[in-house]
Amino acid sequence: MHEGYYNILHNEDKTDLIAEVAPALKGVPPVEQQRLLIEISSAIAVLQHVYTVSSIGFKKTFEQIFYLAKVGLEGTNAQPEMAFTMLKQLKREVVDKEAGKIKNTYLRLLGKLAAWLGIFPLIAGTLIHFIDRNAAVGRYIDLPCTANMLTLWSGTMLGVWLSFAITKVTLAFEDLAILEKDHLEPLLRLLLTGALAIVFGLMFIRKGIVIEIGNISSEGVGKDHVVAFLMGVVLGVNERVIGRVLWKRTAPAVH
Repeated sequence: MHEGYYNILHNEDKTDLIAEVAPALKGVPPVEQQRLLIEISSAIAVLQHVYTVSSIGFKKTFEQIFYLAKVGLEGTNAQPEMAFTMLKQLKREVVDKEAGKIKNTYLRLLGKLAAWLGIFPLIAGTLIHFIDRNAAVGRYIDLPCTANMLTLWSGTMLGVWLSFAITKVTLAFEDLAILEKDHLEPLLRLLLTGALAIVFGLMFIRKGIVIEIGNISSEGVGKDHVVAFLMGVVLGVNERVIGRVLWKRTAPAVH
């Protein structure tokens, strides 16, 4: 057990900790106290994302962190291991209280954007199916292929929404601040994945890439609008890997 190497204070607004090295101590702080200070700083940064700093939730949680920091980092009988345990418990309590709200809010936002980006192409693709292929416009545009690409895009929007629900079943404390590790905004994620899906769709039609799921083959994307929609869903659900798959497929050709 080491003497606490720090004097723990807070700023005037009680939104951040100030850890001053105790004047009577020299040398390097004990490793466990350094780790604890880093963990506490990271926890406060997450809380500043989860709550507004003027909210009761933030003030209450910050006060708890402030006193556990004193337990682990200050005084003649500092107990960093006990403070670590207290911090873990505090994180669990915050996750239990806030994870559902944060996940559901993000799901609603992502779902609304996916619906807006997906419903109109789906309607347009459906209507194109009813246009006579021998009509004048059919001379310049491959109507079935165009309709199915729009349908594939719509399926991809649904797939991206499902992907988040499937992969983020539970949230860790750090996820409360940053739900998506690549930091993409929901709209950009949908647009980027949709663009990649269109590239895949064209490669499906040209048989550059073939995916088979049971009796469903990606070769039918250009002919069957149901297959196109389902393949879009598959691509959306696998949004985190399709970029790498495309890069691996094209890298040999580029080099």
